[in-house]
Amino acid sequence: MDTFSRDFGRTSVVPPGKVVREDEHGTVAEAMREAAEAGRDMTVRGAGRSTNTQTLSPGVVIDNYRPDAVPRFVGDEHLVEAPSGITWLELERWLNRHGRSNPVLPSYLDITVGGNLSIGGFGLASCRSGLQSDQVHEIELVDGTGRSMRCSERENSELFRYALGGLGQVGFIKKVVLRTVPYQPVTRAARVEHTGLADLTEFMLNGVQEPWVSSFFGMYDRASWYSHVSLTDDAPAPADPAQEFLVPDYMQFSHGETAKALHHLLEEDSHANMWVDHIFDEDGFKL
Repeated sequence: MDTFSRDFGRTSVVPPGKVVREDEHGTVAEAMREAAEAGRDMTVRGAGRSTNTQTLSPGVVIDNYRPDAVPRFVGDEHLVEAPSGITWLELERWLNRHGRSNPVLPSYLDITVGGNLSIGGFGLASCRSGLQSDQVHEIELVDGTGRSMRCSERENSELFRYALGGLGQVGFIKKVVLRTVPYQPVTRAARVEHTGLADLTEFMLNGVQEPWVSSFFGMYDRASWYSHVSLTDDAPAPADPAQEFLVPDYMQFSHGETAKALHHLLEEDSHANMWVDHIFDEDGFKL
């Protein structure tokens, strides 16, 4: 039970009263009905990467982590249906083997699809394609009474809108149907060096708007300020040709680089972790 008593933040220890493993036989729905009737707290835990105890509960914890789950294509528009407990890494690998890819992915992929969509989800390609939740075609939602519903922009649209980015408050996202794009085996990428924060923010406001930038990640690594961008095939060569390089499996490459930096935070139990997101409009960002 120790695994379910702590999360990535390591700021609190909250032993659960009961852990329920998700399966395909209605176990979760039954557990949610029982918890509602008994007035017990309940939460869903995927990979446990939360930092504010969102996946901890003294009541019922639904174990949703399913990295070995198998997705499937549905319909005729290259849509993919996946259990919410699969990780983005495994989903992306599966899609790549079938010639497809996710339009928007975070730089770190060992987090579950459902967990990420419960916070909306920003990714490297958000500068072009929006949030990860914008790529959702449909979800299967289990509400607090254990009732299962299909939700989309056309069906149960209000629940659909509030479940994506709803921090699990609307219900349990059991399955998702996502839009996909053609897989690009090799990507042109470039590392753009900056003189400081002002230079980086100027690039974010202007350089990232260029149509040939398809994804963006800005970084300060205690040694230098830089941007990492992927380029469209028809992008002009950077002013410094040494900045550009070709990357096979670009998103998996990005995940590997990020995982190296996160490894000690994920594996070592010697400190607490904090994660903060700040969202600005363009005018607020300039300030």
